[in-house]
Amino acid sequence: MLIAFAVLIYVSCAESEESATLCGEWKLVSIRTEVNDVPDEQCTESVFYTFEADSTFLIQEGDYEETGCWTLVDSILTMSPNDTDLVSNVKVIRLSEDSLIHESYSDSEFGKIHETMSFVRMKSEK
Repeated sequence: MLIAFAVLIYVSCAESEESATLCGEWKLVSIRTEVNDVPDEQCTESVFYTFEADSTFLIQEGDYEETGCWTLVDSILTMSPNDTDLVSNVKVIRLSEDSLIHESYSDSEFGKIHETMSFVRMKSEK
């Protein structure tokens, strides 16, 4: 039982460190979308994601803003916007002090969609 408790403490601390690394302001630099394995890369301008330590987020693109709550568990970033029931679940494939990359998979009327979004850190929350 002591070993199970130690493992639980380790996993909890690892998730906390990962979440702490995510906190701050990120600039979206590219979106790579593949529909039925056909790639399309887009550059973006002035799209910012801010993840706060209180598990809230803000997405800004020009005059558009979206707020909500986020969680990061086992490399799955879940974002629940305040104004809609559309919850976003993405897999974080890279998270460092200066880089965030996440990907998602979905089905649409056009076929299977694989999207990868790349961010660079603008500001840390400290």
